[in-house]
Amino acid sequence: MSRDTKTSTSQPSARITLTARTNLAGHENRPDMEPVRRVLAALADSLAATYRGEALSAGIPLEQVDIRVEAGLDFDRLDPAHLRIEVRLQSPAGIAALEALRLAVEDRDPLIRLVRQAIPTRLEIALDLRETRSIAA
Repeated sequence: MSRDTKTSTSQPSARITLTARTNLAGHENRPDMEPVRRVLAALADSLAATYRGEALSAGIPLEQVDIRVEAGLDFDRLDPAHLRIEVRLQSPAGIAALEALRLAVEDRDPLIRLVRQAIPTRLEIALDLRETRSIAA
């Protein structure tokens, strides 16, 4: 399952490649994987925007930003050990400036921080017993 999107604006562009692999052959186009694709696309979009913003703030010219996100999937679970992000920058800036830019993006991008940190999550369900006439267990 892969999708390439290239945006062409006056801003540097981002190419987003999403690759999801499952352990079961023939399950590449499963509809239930669409939310995972959207999360990975949002991550790539966020990184591209953060690179643009941080480069602008630092006075680093960027001609193009290409983001490739690959995620290994184990059935219905995203395995964080298999999340790979490749960023390709075209810029006349030197390597030291681009490395400083990378560090700033890693520090400030909200979605990369969210993905890297384990967030305790509790899923709750609320039932309106008047509508369903069921008995809660």
